[in-house]
Amino acid sequence: MNRAWIGLEKSPQGSFKNKLHGLGLKLLARVKPSEMFLKSISNEVTGVEVKYPS
Repeated sequence: MNRAWIGLEKSPQGSFKNKLHGLGLKLLARVKPSEMFLKSISNEVTGVEVKYPS
């Protein structure tokens, strides 16, 4: 997926691929950073340990 995104970014100015990349950037800008972080966590994580400062 990452290579495909880079390919869209490097496409010629004004092409359909370049316009698609611009639209994707606009859509990603609307997503909250916390949502992107939570989606990046692997499904393999089964538990979380929280430590409070003492």
